[in-house]
Amino acid sequence: MVVAGLLALSLTAVPLTAWAQAGWYYIPSLSLYEEFDDNIFSSTNRTSDFITRLSNGWKIGYRSRPFTLLLTSSLDGELFANHHELDGLNRTQVGLESEWIPTLPLTLRLSALFTKTQTPSELAPNLGLQLGRRDSTQLSLASSAVYRFDLRTSTELAYSYLQSESEGVTSTTHEPRLRLVERLSHVDTGTLTYALRLTESESNGAGNSNTGAGNSNTGAGNSSTLSHIVTLGWNRRLSATTSVTLEAGPRITGSQLGAEVNAGVSHRFFRLVDASLGYSRSSSPIIGQTGTSDTQALSGHLSMEPLRSFRVVFGAILSQVSTDRSDTTTEGAEVAASYRMTKWLSAVARYRFSHSETDSTAIFHNIFTIGLEASYPIRVD
Repeated sequence: MVVAGLLALSLTAVPLTAWAQAGWYYIPSLSLYEEFDDNIFSSTNRTSDFITRLSNGWKIGYRSRPFTLLLTSSLDGELFANHHELDGLNRTQVGLESEWIPTLPLTLRLSALFTKTQTPSELAPNLGLQLGRRDSTQLSLASSAVYRFDLRTSTELAYSYLQSESEGVTSTTHEPRLRLVERLSHVDTGTLTYALRLTESESNGAGNSNTGAGNSNTGAGNSSTLSHIVTLGWNRRLSATTSVTLEAGPRITGSQLGAEVNAGVSHRFFRLVDASLGYSRSSSPIIGQTGTSDTQALSGHLSMEPLRSFRVVFGAILSQVSTDRSDTTTEGAEVAASYRMTKWLSAVARYRFSHSETDSTAIFHNIFTIGLEASYPIRVD
């Protein structure tokens, strides 16, 4: 979650006009952060330290209306003031984004992201879980084909793949999906979606971690879960500044019936403040644990630009993760600020708080971060 929040802020360092024209682009970036973490292992036994982080990344690709291809990479090196055994290259990311419009009604998309990290909590940012500090990897793939029959009707055929590995537990999720989209009026859009979700988990018996999401002892064993999901969705633009979205339906897993829900409302105040509130309910694997967990989360987001080049973001989350063994409740909040000093350089500051509780066992976590982010787009054609 730390990286996700800082990456969101780093967008302010890249001019939005950078991608306005078709052509080849190269965007190097370099960031330096100083961080105080009062629970570096995300455990009940809190251990604090100061961390110096240097992040180096680049994006290179071609963007145009019919075809876009973007390659990304980033490396994070960390130095700990007291725990030198944790020093090293603790985060690596490699990604791909592409879009192709072979004919006007058809749009093809493909994206991929591989992450290797010491902090697996960032691999589940939508739940805010405290998952300790350990070697973890995740590979995500997403592909889709969207065909527009006319101005009102379109269909989407999509497939997503997610593989996570941590503490000897490997979880793989396949999810093909078919969606029909109908524009009901100039302010209303309806959707009908069918998805098949297959999650397979394998454990070599090495896992035994206090994850803050069930405190599970992942003993040796394999599991497989197959779910059929059907949802109806509705999106309405209430005004020029307000919109609501609701998508819900049954999730059938064997003989069990669950709910799949995504809902949200967004509003813009005074052309300066954007606010949103969202709720989700689903079933998904938790990194480092076998099987799947029932998850639900309520989140809020508020962003504003009180001054030119100065952006402030507030966020909060309340989530619950339920397994056959235990329930984990997490409350989290964060505030971040970014000031663009020049066209290519920004100063950032961020604070994050998290509290997770499982079977009366609580994990508290506070992180303070300040830093500088440099990024500049270069057109190379």
